Amino acid sequence: MKRSLFLTGAIALIIFGASISPAMAKAGTKLDRMAENLSLTESQKNRVERVFKSSRTQIENILTAEQKAQLDKIKERGMKGRKMFKSLNLSEAQKQQIRAIRQNTRQEFSQILTAEQRQKMQEIRQQRKQNRQR
Repeated sequence: MKRSLFLTGAIALIIFGASISPAMAKAGTKLDRMAENLSLTESQKNRVERVFKSSRTQIENILTAEQKAQLDKIKERGMKGRKMFKSLNLSEAQKQQIRAIRQNTRQEFSQILTAEQRQKMQEIRQQRKQNRQR
């Protein structure tokens, strides 16, 4: 459960941090940082990027035009992750669709990683959790 929350947060930051050009550069930096921390190969990095782009597109297709505009404004204010979605007043159907997309994205992401990389991701998650508790 905790692992999936971390992955969801990481995925959300990468997916939705990259929707507008300044944030796109920032997301690239996050992807580069993730690639460095997990020692991703170039092939893995490219696959991860494709998975996240696909997920972002799928989620954006679920949103109404009004929600997309609201999301852009929210991102401009620097809001990230789960807080963004809480502000969008998503319908229950949208929430379920997004959960399914995120679950699929987590699975695809995990399949790209080696066992050692998954272990490293867990260690990073634990470290971040400890840092948040301080």
